[in-house]
Amino acid sequence: MTEVEETQDWPTHCDACGTALQRGTLDMDKTNADHPVLRPGEMAMQDFCPNEECPANKPGQD
Repeated sequence: MTEVEETQDWPTHCDACGTALQRGTLDMDKTNADHPVLRPGEMAMQDFCPNEECPANKPGQD
């Protein structure tokens, strides 16, 4: 596993529109039961912008 320095700064707001980011879980194994426990190797955490009008949520449109 990759080690992260304690001083690492993670973005909290979208670079494109300034909306506060949300975090979701991506389950790559669809046979898993639907539960909030993260299983490394099968799941990943993803920060995303929940703003539907955000330009970052519209691929190919700049």
